[in-house]
Amino acid sequence: MPLELPDGWRDQLPEDIKTNGVFDDIKSIDQMAKMIVNSRQLQTKQISIPGSDASAEAKSTFYKDLQTKVPDLVYVGEGADMSTVYDRMGRPGSSSEYNLGDVPDPLKDNFSNLAGKAHELGISNKQFKGITDMIVGDYTKSADLHAGRVDELGKALDKEYGEARGEKLKTATNFAKQIGFDDTFVAAISDGEVSVDNMKALEKVMGGYKSSGPNIGDEDGAGGFTHLTPDQAELALSEIEKNKEHPYWDNSSSAHTAAVKNYVELVRAAEAGKELSETDKFREALAGRG
Repeated sequence: MPLELPDGWRDQLPEDIKTNGVFDDIKSIDQMAKMIVNSRQLQTKQISIPGSDASAEAKSTFYKDLQTKVPDLVYVGEGADMSTVYDRMGRPGSSSEYNLGDVPDPLKDNFSNLAGKAHELGISNKQFKGITDMIVGDYTKSADLHAGRVDELGKALDKEYGEARGEKLKTATNFAKQIGFDDTFVAAISDGEVSVDNMKALEKVMGGYKSSGPNIGDEDGAGGFTHLTPDQAELALSEIEKNKEHPYWDNSSSAHTAAVKNYVELVRAAEAGKELSETDKFREALAGRG
């Protein structure tokens, strides 16, 4: 049976605690004992919060005790193990474990590199999936827009040129190659990814790029070009002049007449729009001997 405390027992306590409300419900010795035990147990689980003037060591101890006693707590302050934090926030064990989903082939290498950087930065699987889904969505939208644009260009070219479309594109492609457009632009023309306005502009340029020699854009039956830029014509002339076995130099060759005609065309193409030098006059004289 609990041993009851006598009336007025609190009068024997020190003045600063005798009126403390903690004693209001204490009526027996065993109640007092339980209160003391519970208080001591709570004290051992307590974490002392360091004040504003606490040392770095005291703060560090507090953070460690806090994480030990509250394991679900995520601490990201000074001295935190961020790798552990990232893992707990959902970062996979390695970059290869990110869930990429369906990635278009042109993006696969980029996504692999992106996964490596994402793992390094502590991005979670969910966060990374959100980023890659957005990129794939933008890529797909762009590809769809491009396909629609190409289709529109094709229809416009068909309307403008009809059955001659293929030949027109081939001629424009050859011209673009000859005058030095970059490979991307040349490929766009070849694939029909060029507007009618740009085709018309190219045709104007081709029309104004004529000399007394062959017209730019034509091809011979052997797969070579009958048109040449001045630099190309100059190179061809140089090759003929170095090769003394060329039919141009052999009056008895059945190909001599054609070779002389070709030489004359090359001279005209090389010197189109330029004043003839002494060497050029010599070439004209040589060409005339055929």
